[in-house]
Amino acid sequence: MRSTVRRFLTLLFFLLSSLSAHNLLATVQQSKQLLKGRVKNEAKNYFLTSATATLFKADSTLVSFQITDAYGSFSFGNIILDQEYFVQISSMGYAQFSKPFRIEKAGSTLDLGIIHLEESSIAIDEVAIQLSPVRMNGDTLEFDPRGLKMDANAVAEDFLRKIPNITIWNDGQITVNGREISTLLVNGKPFFGGDFKIATQNLPTDVIDKVQVYKKEENKSNSLDSIMEMNIKLKKDAGAGYFGKVSIGKGNLDRIDVEGTLNYYTKRTQTSVALAGNNTNKIAADLETVLSQGTYKSPTNYLDYQSDSRLPGINTTYLGGVRFNYNFIEDPQFNQQSAITADHFYQDRATFEVIDNRTIMPLTDDSQNLESGTNTSDRSVRSNKFNLKYNWIQPDHTLSLRSAIKYQDEEVANLNSRSISDELGQELSNSQGVYNSNTSSQSYLVSLDYNYNPQHYLMKKRPPFSFSYSGTFDDSKNNADLVNTFTSFIDPSSNMIFDRNYHIILQENRQNASVVLPNFERVILGYPTRFLNIDLVANYARFGKKLNSVVSDSDMGVYDINDNLSDQNTEEEQKFHYGTRLNKSWGKRLSERYEKNTRISLGLLFANIGYKNKSLFDFRNIQRQYADFVPEVSISRLNNNFGRFMTSFSSEIKTELNLPYIDQLAPLVDSAQVFFIRRGNLNVDREKVYTSNTSFEYVDLKTKNAFRYKLGVGFDYSNNKIIDSIFITPDNRQQAFAVNGFSYRKFRASVEVRKSVKFAGSDFNFFVGANFDQTATPTYINEVFLKNNSKDLSLTSTLGYGINDVLNIEFRERIFFNELKQEVLNSQFNGTTLSHTLSINYAIDKNLSVNTNLTYNSNRSTWASPVNFTIWNTYVAYRMLRNKTAEIKLSAVDLLRQNRNVSNIFNNGNFTTIYSNNLQQYFMLSLAYYPRRF
Repeated sequence: MRSTVRRFLTLLFFLLSSLSAHNLLATVQQSKQLLKGRVKNEAKNYFLTSATATLFKADSTLVSFQITDAYGSFSFGNIILDQEYFVQISSMGYAQFSKPFRIEKAGSTLDLGIIHLEESSIAIDEVAIQLSPVRMNGDTLEFDPRGLKMDANAVAEDFLRKIPNITIWNDGQITVNGREISTLLVNGKPFFGGDFKIATQNLPTDVIDKVQVYKKEENKSNSLDSIMEMNIKLKKDAGAGYFGKVSIGKGNLDRIDVEGTLNYYTKRTQTSVALAGNNTNKIAADLETVLSQGTYKSPTNYLDYQSDSRLPGINTTYLGGVRFNYNFIEDPQFNQQSAITADHFYQDRATFEVIDNRTIMPLTDDSQNLESGTNTSDRSVRSNKFNLKYNWIQPDHTLSLRSAIKYQDEEVANLNSRSISDELGQELSNSQGVYNSNTSSQSYLVSLDYNYNPQHYLMKKRPPFSFSYSGTFDDSKNNADLVNTFTSFIDPSSNMIFDRNYHIILQENRQNASVVLPNFERVILGYPTRFLNIDLVANYARFGKKLNSVVSDSDMGVYDINDNLSDQNTEEEQKFHYGTRLNKSWGKRLSERYEKNTRISLGLLFANIGYKNKSLFDFRNIQRQYADFVPEVSISRLNNNFGRFMTSFSSEIKTELNLPYIDQLAPLVDSAQVFFIRRGNLNVDREKVYTSNTSFEYVDLKTKNAFRYKLGVGFDYSNNKIIDSIFITPDNRQQAFAVNGFSYRKFRASVEVRKSVKFAGSDFNFFVGANFDQTATPTYINEVFLKNNSKDLSLTSTLGYGINDVLNIEFRERIFFNELKQEVLNSQFNGTTLSHTLSINYAIDKNLSVNTNLTYNSNRSTWASPVNFTIWNTYVAYRMLRNKTAEIKLSAVDLLRQNRNVSNIFNNGNFTTIYSNNLQQYFMLSLAYYPRRF
């Protein structure tokens, strides 16, 4: 089977390579032909910057577009020999210019010379011209769907994909001229949350007036702090509409998948309702996830939105939600907004999971123990979440308010067994346990963010400032029963049987408030300074915890309170950071040529930390006070060569203080936790960690074929990191003491590369993202000092190729690698998890489509047999009715019946491989209807 899969993947790889090579060869052969020109105002005799040059084929198919530079210049490469084209030049306030052409000589350049545009006061609607799909309107790039031929049922995403300089990546991200779109709005407002697909895969092109792209500065005083925003402006008669999805699926093995969503909007309101239920491991963490799955345009290669075969256990989920948004301003602007949003989300999720685990535990340089265990659990969680948000923006003010409430009930029934043996297979000890728990909890959140930043505040009485506050307040009640049996084959006198009940009432709160007074030197001097800017900053954070625990032990069926574990404990930590940030910014800008900015910031900050614990036990009554200097420094630079490339660089170094908590200082020892007991150490000091982060980003702005990469590195260092000193008994029971260890260090690196190439009628995109961590953590085992040297690598890459809306092929690879070395113990463990996924979506015609994805998985770890398996899923969908609003779909999941769930983890210097039950083969027939009206 494995060789068959490899041959199949190889065949499809060559198919993809051949298709790419065919288009690439055509491009290479025709790449030397060039069209260029310059645009000028005829009457006033100056070159026009930001005019739009658009290249079309003779049949009006859009090929590319450019914005003229400071010299009015434009140029198009890759002109195909003997191909009929026409070029169109347009600019606001000028008559449009259009000229057909054909290049007949290989390697030649057609120079149109200076193109004179005449100023015109005639409205564009009054003349019969070819509509340009692209134009510059001031600082805003605008795209008009009327300038392209679109299918009758096309949605916004179909239109955006036809624009050469716009790329929609398989993870949903949108880039324009290589720059990432951070926010997508509809008529200046968020559209049913923040997921782009809700707008781009539902809104039909015939209700879209234009799509606008512009730069939005998040911080007026720092040009480096800006994002790209996209706004879909609807036609005036499209002020109200609705869309949604209703589907029901029934499969073998009693598999079900039911879903219903409905979204209704007017010029001021947005309302969403969703209901769903399934036992196919489809998990939605919030309402927005459900809404994004119910789009009109069927997903092609969005593998993340299928039943999750990789999820451990069998999950049955029922959920429902509602959201309402009201805009107090009908047509909001970027500096005039006022809106309120309320939503409720309910979820009932039941999980049945069976886990087998194998753990290697090194002891000395020539010995280690092995653990095998089984855990069977039934878990049920019912939760209700309520959210309320209000956003208010005025020219000098921004205000954001949020409140949230969550109610949750959780029931857990757990049966577990563990066996410890030495490397020769001799059993040292074992245990069996039964754990049942019921927990009810409530969580409350309140946050406020206010920013006052007047344009000319020297003329006003109040200086600029910002204030933020957030508070979370959690209450929970837990009642649990634990029956545990421990047997030692080394020391039978330590055999134990526990029947223990826990009744715990817990209250926690976390509050954070901060104030920033920017550019405070202007307040002192009364005028701005060019040399230095001074920010005054202050931050207050509080953590509080009240624990009331009553622990009882059973003696012949009668429960008596265990006075050694029952307690009323109050824990409190307060942190106060304050100081100044000295900022220096400088830059240079040449209109329509480049912009260069640099900013350096030095934070002279101090920290005062107070810690207090109060308990019924005297040894737990602790009070500590800390004061320290916690400086930070950062530098950032932006280099934007308009129309060519953009680079950004940032680097920072900061200091963090972390305190030990009561369970590390003076815990109550629960002997029922037979294999791992934490002891106290009052000598543990706070840890001080120095952290540095550096990032670099490059964006190619020259071409329609997007290219961008990001690099990041970081380093953490501490000479008094809070670590564990572990004592291991001969039968493998562990006792851990918190201590301060020296020479903790962690190095991390990340890389992200995106590249897309658009051919005539097809496109190719490539993405790779990787994260690497290397950590040296000091620890003690049986009073022997050693370092756990670990490496973690995660890599994801995708290679996609599409031919119009007919064929879409994607190859995705995921690699997870873990390694642990302990030089003193002469031990080394590693684990590798690989997955190779090939997904093909083929539209046989406008009604019938087939999607199949094949994933080859491999898990290899130290001293464990390799686990290899292949998951093959296939979906066939047929659209019906006039506007393709009905669908019948056949799903076949895990056709080869090979699905397994395997993972590797490190914990306290031990290496564990986990095997879990998961979703197995099933077939399902689904019917769906997409109600929609715009």
